[in-house]
Amino acid sequence: MKKWLACIIVMFCALAVFAGGGKDKTAGTWYSDYEFAKKTAQKYDKKIFFAVTGDSPDNRSNVLLNTIFTDETFCQTLADEYVLLNLDFSTAGMATVELSEDATEEQRKQDLEQSQSVQNAFQHNYETVSLYSIETVPTVLILSREGYVLAAIADDRTVTDAQGYLNLIASAQAQIDEKESLVEAVRSAKGVAKVQAIDALYTSTPAVYQYVLADLVKAVPSLDKKNESGLLGKYSLQSAYYSAMELFAGGDITAAVQCFIDVADGDLLTASEKQEAYYLAAYLTAQSNPDSPDLMLEYLRKSYESDPENENAESIQQIIVQLEASKAAMEAASETEKDTAENSVQEDVSTDE
Repeated sequence: MKKWLACIIVMFCALAVFAGGGKDKTAGTWYSDYEFAKKTAQKYDKKIFFAVTGDSPDNRSNVLLNTIFTDETFCQTLADEYVLLNLDFSTAGMATVELSEDATEEQRKQDLEQSQSVQNAFQHNYETVSLYSIETVPTVLILSREGYVLAAIADDRTVTDAQGYLNLIASAQAQIDEKESLVEAVRSAKGVAKVQAIDALYTSTPAVYQYVLADLVKAVPSLDKKNESGLLGKYSLQSAYYSAMELFAGGDITAAVQCFIDVADGDLLTASEKQEAYYLAAYLTAQSNPDSPDLMLEYLRKSYESDPENENAESIQQIIVQLEASKAAMEAASETEKDTAENSVQEDVSTDE
């Protein structure tokens, strides 16, 4: 089961660290807004050089921000092919708004509006790094104009100048080109061919970056209604997973569970896929109502029965046995407590008499 990973220190406010900000459309400008950078990349048919920086023990982000990314040759070399995007979570890039005790009402109003703007910018950028499951800084990704990950640049701490970093990017060029050809196939294909192109792109994308492809995944059922590709089950389940996680994050756990039940009760999934769907339904049920095992047991039994020969079946059966034992213990304790209470009442009545 994939994890949604996002661990950036929340006190940092992600703001532009370069003069251009998100408004300047000049080649070589650094952008500080993800959506705006994507729109610009789509308009000019460019890829996106996406850097996430912040405070790090070895001060590496500072080297990138103040030595490499500010180098004019570096920016201009990349400008022909890339829109440059930086989300900076460092304390140096943090804007603070201090409310003075003797400030006028109008000044306080402006300061509060500025503070809210900073918070909104941080939240927007935090959601972006969450989308890409970015946990460490600095992280540099090469994205297609749609935002799909073409490559992650493995940073070499010994590289401290612009040309050295350009060489790092060049060393990833074969991977970038190969991945970009898969993205182009998705753009140009239709129907079943598009489904097959989506599958090639999705399969080649590391799991940590696959959520960025959620819109493509969710489009598969409408592109191949007759399952000519044989992939409808796979992507129906994956689509249910993404929908369920979004509902779960929004607090609607019942609807999240139902996403898995609906797809499992259908006729698109293989036996092993059904097993996974019912298991995920049980898992989410456990998160929402751990003290009511009946529904969890129902989904776990369906999971096991869907594919009893599967390598995961034995583990599921063990969970069922443990849960049944726990349920029996809870019921026995409840019955004992009930009997004790009844006996106490009877003793009180006898005493009164």
